[in-house]
Amino acid sequence: MTVTCTQLIHTATTVEVWGKQRVAVLQNRSPDVKTSPNQIGKRLALTSSTKQKQDVGKHANQEKEDAKTQVMVKESPSTKEPSLDRFLQGYNGFMWSGANQEKMLKCLQYCLWMISFFLLRERERQEDCDRLVKELESARYILRFLGLPPALEAARSVSWSFSSAEYPKLQQFLGKLLAWTMVGYYPLEHAAYLLWYSPKLIFPTSEVPFRLAEALSMWSCRCWLAYVFVEILQNGLQYYEETQKARKYAEQKKNDSQELLSAKPPRPATMKYLRLQLVRASLHLLPAIHWSLRNSDIEPWLSLPFVNTLMWLESVVCMIQGIASFQS
Repeated sequence: MTVTCTQLIHTATTVEVWGKQRVAVLQNRSPDVKTSPNQIGKRLALTSSTKQKQDVGKHANQEKEDAKTQVMVKESPSTKEPSLDRFLQGYNGFMWSGANQEKMLKCLQYCLWMISFFLLRERERQEDCDRLVKELESARYILRFLGLPPALEAARSVSWSFSSAEYPKLQQFLGKLLAWTMVGYYPLEHAAYLLWYSPKLIFPTSEVPFRLAEALSMWSCRCWLAYVFVEILQNGLQYYEETQKARKYAEQKKNDSQELLSAKPPRPATMKYLRLQLVRASLHLLPAIHWSLRNSDIEPWLSLPFVNTLMWLESVVCMIQGIASFQS
């Protein structure tokens, strides 16, 4: 009986010690070390901070994976923007400019004239096409009513001048002269248009306004002819300066000159713009002379098909130049 009690006491003691050790192991500490409430709080805070850092790391990794997924989706051929949408966005951006709208109307006008003159054989169809040509011509006349303020502003400033390193004063003078030719052109053109389309608003008869309209149109075309001459000189001078700059840059690059650190070659877009502008001005030259002559409608210097063909070529070059400038 005594042995049995001793064994029971020993067993109970062993179980109690084993239980304390088990609790200590579960609390992640030595059985001989006591833990204060402050230490427990610090440990809980450390555990919480570690868990938070792990969550942040997981969140960052997730963001990286999402970014990779988005890049893969963008680069996927199946998610490319449709061609129609790209065309419509480019068209809206190009047509946002009033100058580009006038270019489009001019190109349509002369393209329709070419179709009417060279392709259509039936008289009725030619007359219908010519009627559309007249409507487009009238629309362009009306748009010119908005051109005087920009020309006047350019005449008072240097906004139509090129930035030149070789000929700064000359380019400023040419820019102002270019603007003043348009300041003279627009009022004369507006008056001729009103006398053509609304003669009875000013004169009771139709014969006097018609001849006066022809005279005003002739003088407006002479202002435009001066504009064309100045434009050829201005763009030719700027193109020469840009080509000299390109030649000098090529020589310095060939000789490994240290001046290349500060020198910059001319932009290809600028060179292309100047070349196309010179082509346009050259195509404008003969029609401008033709319309500047007295009685050009009665005794024409050039034939109508030849003049309109030159104007059609200019309108095509103008559209090419406008699209290239918009893209660059």
